[in-house]
Amino acid sequence: MDSESYHSAYRLGIGITLLYVVGQLVPAVGNYATLVVDIAHHSQETKSAQPKLSAANLESALLRANQFRPDSQLHCESGSQGWDYVCNYMPTPTQSPTRLQFGVNVDAMRWLQVSPLRPAGTNLPPPEKRVTGGPL
Repeated sequence: MDSESYHSAYRLGIGITLLYVVGQLVPAVGNYATLVVDIAHHSQETKSAQPKLSAANLESALLRANQFRPDSQLHCESGSQGWDYVCNYMPTPTQSPTRLQFGVNVDAMRWLQVSPLRPAGTNLPPPEKRVTGGPL
């Protein structure tokens, strides 16, 4: 057996071995990917199943914290674009009918994150990845 035939047989053996290893890994990688997706999905379900502060309780908490005047007509409703609630109010109700809005993310007891103020009816920026707590 000459050297070239030996190298060809060697390359063929390595190729077959690699194909076998890849063939064994593909199902394992698929199972792992399915497991990761299932865990992420379960985590989202658990997160969304946690109780949240209601819109009425959020309004009360914001008013109690003296963040808004009692006559500001603060109103919060279910949000979108990553915000639990979108609240709107009139900053100067006796001077102007202009309403501003902001997004709020909450847990069961308090607000966690508040968006920048925007004119009512405009798009809010999405929440930042980090969660902050406290007053507006």
